[in-house]
Amino acid sequence: MKYIKKVLGEDLRQYTMVVALAALIIIFNIASGGKMVTSSNFQNLISGNAYVLVLALGMLMVIVIGQIDLSVGSVAGFASMVMAITARQFNLPWYIAKPTNALVAETVSIIDSLMSGNGMPATDVKADNGVMEVPVYELPPVVVTKDNAKEVFADDPDRLALLKD
Repeated sequence: MKYIKKVLGEDLRQYTMVVALAALIIIFNIASGGKMVTSSNFQNLISGNAYVLVLALGMLMVIVIGQIDLSVGSVAGFASMVMAITARQFNLPWYIAKPTNALVAETVSIIDSLMSGNGMPATDVKADNGVMEVPVYELPPVVVTKDNAKEVFADDPDRLALLKD
């Protein structure tokens, strides 16, 4: 145990997810009769989830600098569905409908950035989009919702007043 602590460091809790992943791989390999840990299975997993790998690599720097953005997966899924529906409705090949995906993803990202305060200075001014008023705060880049903002500004009555329905 002393050797493990010397190699991995004093805080072994940071490796619990790695241990859990290794345990899952061993369990599923035994349950599948040895078919889990094969080169063809890994190739299928990587090729079938290449977009997740690209998103994960893109999020790596964001996480390394101590931020986190939970909207990446939902924006990717939403933009992909809009692209698929557009391609089907207008009988377009995927490479023609692909700009729709990029346009929707960028638009949603800009809106999310403005709502979290990353795209503009923090302010108490409300942006009126004609349907509802959206308060603009300097929140961490997490998915911004009214409930989330209510928790963040629980001790700030002035900002909480902006959230009244």
